[in-house]
This record gives sequence, structure tokens and C-alpha cells, in this order.
Amino acid sequence: MDKHKKASLIFLLLLIWMLFFERILLKFMKYIFPAKFGVMLEFNFNYRLIFMQVSILLIFIVLYFIISKKPIKDTLNIKKISLKNIILIFLVSIFIQPIIMFISSISLFFTENIFGMQMVSSLRYPIWQLILATAVFPPILEEIIFRGILFKKYEKYSFWYGIILTSLFFAIMHLNLNQCLYTFFMGVVIAILVKMTGSIFSGILCHFIINATQSIITYVLNKYAPSSVIEILNNNTLLIIIFVLSVIIFSICMYIFVKINRDKIKNNKEKVKIFNIYFIIDILIFVCIIASQFL
Repeated sequence: MDKHKKASLIFLLLLIWMLFFERILLKFMKYIFPAKFGVMLEFNFNYRLIFMQVSILLIFIVLYFIISKKPIKDTLNIKKISLKNIILIFLVSIFIQPIIMFISSISLFFTENIFGMQMVSSLRYPIWQLILATAVFPPILEEIIFRGILFKKYEKYSFWYGIILTSLFFAIMHLNLNQCLYTFFMGVVIAILVKMTGSIFSGILCHFIINATQSIITYVLNKYAPSSVIEILNNNTLLIIIFVLSVIIFSICMYIFVKINRDKIKNNKEKVKIFNIYFIIDILIFVCIIASQFL
């Protein structure tokens, strides 16, 4: 079985795990702890996100390494990052955010911001819960799976294959069209950072900064910002200026990053046959889930 087919199969197992195991485990935990634990998961979106990350992604990761017997350090590319790369990754992570928000806003013309609506309920709880739920567990666990386990399968293929395909899997994993569009773009950028530094820490750092910044800004604006500040931030002219400046600075940072890390790219020539039975099933599951959201 070729590496892409294996990656597609692993992702299919993850999708099945996500779709069924969480619901079964939630019902089980509510049955065992009906008074406190069940209610906490039912009404606290932060705890539910943490529970989902740990019960689904962490257990999946542990099972993968137990069954595959793959070396963790080599599979995940656990290596140090240079200071200049850390600085550039920080800048990329900050200035990519208006671009992500722009992509998300475009998708709102034909789909709802499901995650955003769910996240509103989490704002009434302490900010540390929100940070744990969105900026600690997801960057670590999601990067281990997508820029670690799956990305490793594409290391012998040409430069863009692993970047595009793992980003597609990353987007599909969010299971809604709004998040799918901007997480694909975000996944491509993070995968480039990981590919060119050879370290998963690049992906974790970038993912953490993006999620933490978005969570903190959302929390602070909703909790403490006066209406006058909100009106200023919603000014279309200001938003356009921020977007244009962000695109320029983001592009410059990525150009510098690619330039200083260009010598680390291995010029592999091997091509991949993209369509296989597992990849097609992955796509069909996603299409069915998206279609059900419009019905």
C-alpha cells in the first residue's frame, strides 16, 4: 500500500472515530456521572471541546503509535527551531489572521459560522477555559496528527503533495464549510512552515498563536470593550486597510522565511496517485455531512 493510501486510510479511521466515538463516550459519561459531569459537558462548550480533543484525538494518537510501533520522535519531527524562524513564525501567525477572517467572512455568504455561534456560549466562563479548549489542546493534538503522523507519509513525495493533501484532511476534519475554507488555507501555511523547518514545533507554535490571539480578542471584546470601540472595529474602511496591510506584511514574512530555509527543502520527484478508495470515501463522508447541514 502506497503512503498516500495509508494516509487516506488513517484519516478515514479518524473520521469514523470522530463521528461515532464521541457520541458513544458522551452518553456513557453522562450515564456514569449524571449529576455533574454530564451536565458540565452538556452546557459548557469549553469543557466539551477539551473532552472531545482528549477523548478523540489523544486516544487516537496513542492507539496509532501502539499499533504502528512507529518511533515518536522521527514520526513527529521533534526538532529545535532557530530564533530567526521563531520570530518569522510569530509574525506570520499574527498577520495571517485578518486573511483568515476575510476568507471566513466570504464563506458566510453561503454557510453559517457554526463554530462561532457555539463559541458565544463559552464566553461566560473564565478565559483560561477558553484558552485550554481552543489554544492549548487543539494546536498540540491536531498538529501531531496532521503535520506529524499524516505529513510523515508524504515526505518522499514532491514538495506540494503533502502540503495540499494534509491541509485538505485538516479542513475536512472540522466538518463544516465555514471552517473548512479558512482552515485549508491555514493548513497550507502551517504545513509550509513545518516542511521548511523540519520541525513540528513550527506548526504547534503557529497554530497556538492564531488560536490564542483569536480567543483572547473575542473574549476581551465581548466582555469589556464599550460599544464605541466595537463600532470603530466594524468600520469597513478600517477593516480593508488592516486586511491590505496584513496581506503585504504576511507576504513579506513568508518570502523571507522561504528564502532563509530554501536549502532545507529536499527536491523529491516521486509523484502520488491522488485518488484511491479511502480518499474517495473521505471526500464522500465530508460531502454528505455538508449536505446534511443545508437540509
